[in-house]
Amino acid sequence: MTIQSELSTIGQNTPFRMNIMRYKKVSEALAPYGLVLRNGVVIDETLPRNVHSVVGYIDNKKIDLEVPISLCDYPDVAAYIDGGRERRIKKFRKEQDEAAAWIKERNELYSKN
Repeated sequence: MTIQSELSTIGQNTPFRMNIMRYKKVSEALAPYGLVLRNGVVIDETLPRNVHSVVGYIDNKKIDLEVPISLCDYPDVAAYIDGGRERRIKKFRKEQDEAAAWIKERNELYSKN
């Protein structure tokens, strides 16, 4: 069902249905990147649980149903898609390696005593 046909069949619950259609439109644009919209917050669900997964914010109530959505209009989301995800994972792995090295150093220090 196209947006035009949905708009023509709406009826009394117009604001509610329009919000659902906006949410669907944003979700469809985010889905190919593994991103999900929850309460206006864009989250990357493909990351490990202990990695910060909040990408940015999109107010789906301001989405125009007649115009194709462009994620480039949302700088946080666009930057994340254009390499931010890889940088975030790299930073996480670096922090994990540093923490492991510190723990190893500390354990060696205490094992000598």
